Order: sequence, then C-alpha cells, then structure tokens
Amino acid sequence: MPSRKLRLAEVFKQEFASWLARNPAGSIRGLLTITEVRVSQDLEHCTVYFSVFGSEEERLATSEALAAMAPQARRLLGKLRLKQIPTVEFRYDDTPAQASRVEQIFDRIKSEEKPPDA
Repeated sequence: MPSRKLRLAEVFKQEFASWLARNPAGSIRGLLTITEVRVSQDLEHCTVYFSVFGSEEERLATSEALAAMAPQARRLLGKLRLKQIPTVEFRYDDTPAQASRVEQIFDRIKSEEKPPDA
C-alpha cells in the first residue's frame, strides 16, 4: 500500500493540473505539463516539477509565472482539508530535454557507424 506521502503527491498533481487547465494565466506560454510532484517526508513542502514544450523564452516566462502563482497554489491545497498546508515550489523538469539529447547522440552514433565490408 502506498504511503500517505505518495498518495498526497498524486492528489496534488491532479489538483494542480486541473487548476492550471481551468485558470490559464496570460504569462504561461508553450505547452505546460506537470511531470511530477514530490512531497517532503514531514509534509511541509511540495515541489511541483513541470516541463514546457516551446522555446527557451516561453520556458522562462512560464517559470516566472508559476513562481508568482505559488501562493495561489498553496491556497488551492488548503481546500483539501489537511492538518498542515505545504509550501509549494515550482521547478522546471529538464528530463524531456535530456532524453531528446540522448536520442540525438544515439542517432548520430548510428549514422556514423559504417557497415562492415563484405
């Protein structure tokens, strides 16, 4: 059975995703995806990881917008009737970009391989 921390992280992820879908801010640019939510062991802190499909400029604008929205996100969690409302921090998740770079490296290696002479 999953721990309370993991269950809360999943609930928070769903809440943040639906909240952002309902309340699009003008400064959020590109395609925003909540990739993961981590809750500290003491349940006092919540880190929301996100990715943005778009340019570097769109990623920076979205990062700033989400940082400004962190207090609103914490108030959203207050509606869940928890004993303690965690602080919320948004962090850019560069895992998709890293995966893309690794794929490019593999493609380049594959294209540089020469077929054996027969």
